[in-house]
Amino acid sequence: MRMTQANRTQLIVVIYDVFLEYMKDAQEAVDRGNIPAFRQAISNAQPVISELISVLDFKYPIARELFRIYRYCNECLAAALISNDPARLDSAVKAIEKLRKAFYEISLKDDSPVLMQNSQKVYAGLTYGRSDVNETMEEQSTRGFFI
Repeated sequence: MRMTQANRTQLIVVIYDVFLEYMKDAQEAVDRGNIPAFRQAISNAQPVISELISVLDFKYPIARELFRIYRYCNECLAAALISNDPARLDSAVKAIEKLRKAFYEISLKDDSPVLMQNSQKVYAGLTYGRSDVNETMEEQSTRGFFI
C-alpha cells in the first residue's frame, strides 16, 4: 500500500527502507551465527543499490554525488560478502540512513502526484477494531492494470 500511494520522493524513501531492512536481517543473521543467512541478506540488498543507481538522472548534478555514494555502498556490500565481515556494512548503512533522512524531509514538502495512478484506493479509519484500524479497499476489477 505504501508503494502504490507514493510519489517519486516517497518511493526513494521506501527503497532506502528496504535496503536498511536487509541490513538488519544481515546483522540478525550474524548475531545468530548464521553465515548463509548473512550472505543472503547482502545478496538481497545488492539489487536495491543497483536499482537506485539505475534510476539516477544525470542531467542533475546531485546524481553524480549519489552515484558515488551508491557505488561505495555496493563496494561495501561486496567486501562484506567476500570476507563474511559485518563491520564492512557499517559505513554503507550510515550513508543510506543519512540519505533516507534527507529524502524523508524532502518528501514532506513534495506535493507531486502519486506514481501509480490506477491502483486501488485504501481508506483507513472508517471503522475501528478492538486493537487496530480497519482498512477498506475500493472495488476495482482491474487491480491496477488498464484493460
